[in-house]
Amino acid sequence: MSRAKDGFQKPLYAIGSVDSALRALHLLRDSGALRITDLARALGVSPSTAHRVLAMLVYQGFAVQDDRLRYVAGPALCAPVVLSERNAELARAARPILEQLRSSCGETVSLAVRIGVHARVLLTLGGGPDELGDRHGHVYPAHASSAGRALLAAAPDELLGRLYGGDGARLRATATEPPDLAVLMREIGRTRDRGFAVCEEEIHRGVSSVAVPVVAGPQPCAIVILAAATRLSALQADPGVMDALFAAQRGLARALGHDGDSAPQN
Repeated sequence: MSRAKDGFQKPLYAIGSVDSALRALHLLRDSGALRITDLARALGVSPSTAHRVLAMLVYQGFAVQDDRLRYVAGPALCAPVVLSERNAELARAARPILEQLRSSCGETVSLAVRIGVHARVLLTLGGGPDELGDRHGHVYPAHASSAGRALLAAAPDELLGRLYGGDGARLRATATEPPDLAVLMREIGRTRDRGFAVCEEEIHRGVSSVAVPVVAGPQPCAIVILAAATRLSALQADPGVMDALFAAQRGLARALGHDGDSAPQN
């Protein structure tokens, strides 16, 4: 078997912080669980440096803390690789529509898709008074995020049972404990009734969101408005904001070649 000329050789100008983060990813993947002292010892760095590395991996979704305050592999590390240009094409089609939505609502907006039990952010456009960060590329548990819930609500109940029911859910090793199916179905029912999904700080502390599904085209997606958690109730109650969100839903459905209603069906 041929080997790349420079394969697996340390670069001449290696970046130490990047190397530490990547080594931490290997350890998370292979060790099951890490404490800060474990990572500090493995990397040969101080506990404060190890903590900063893990904090960044948590922010990017590559690590999560369990109930014993250990760090384990997060959804971004467990999600499968997507070998398709479909998502890039979807983001290009959605960008002008999301730009209009951002202008109308004055908040950060994003576009996401669901792949299995994960929701992936394809595009983020910042806005509003808060600095919520660029979430492009982030991967979240679908059952806990507004985008994921919106897309799960658009799926048949049979699929939800396969994804989250019985032993199959645990065999998929979703990086977080599978949700109680009955609790999830109640939330899905509320989402279907009102036509949009809500996340109340379940992904990021201090940040909440609302999302609508767009099931047109070959790749269903969700349009999301993110805001500080203190503004969630006002955001949902503002007819101008919600009208703009539903207008974006219809606009993206048309852009993807579907003229019908893209809301989830009961």
